[in-house]
Amino acid sequence: MVHTAPMAPLSTRAMRWAYLTALVVAFFLPKKLDCSFPGQSCAPYTSLGLRCTRQDLEPWGFYLLERAFDRDIGFAYAHYETCH
Repeated sequence: MVHTAPMAPLSTRAMRWAYLTALVVAFFLPKKLDCSFPGQSCAPYTSLGLRCTRQDLEPWGFYLLERAFDRDIGFAYAHYETCH
């Protein structure tokens, strides 16, 4: 049986870095939007008999900023259309 020493608690400085790192990672997690930015009305259109809508994949942090300022910031991981 291997005995390991108990882990020491994180220092205040290490905790701050851990929280900062977690916030930065969370800011860049992807969020799928039906339009270019939250609150925008984008009507579906028809293409070759299929109903299509525009969608964006953008960072969660930018989604929150666009929602707060009610405008498009213009940064997204991807722009694409889905048709059914």
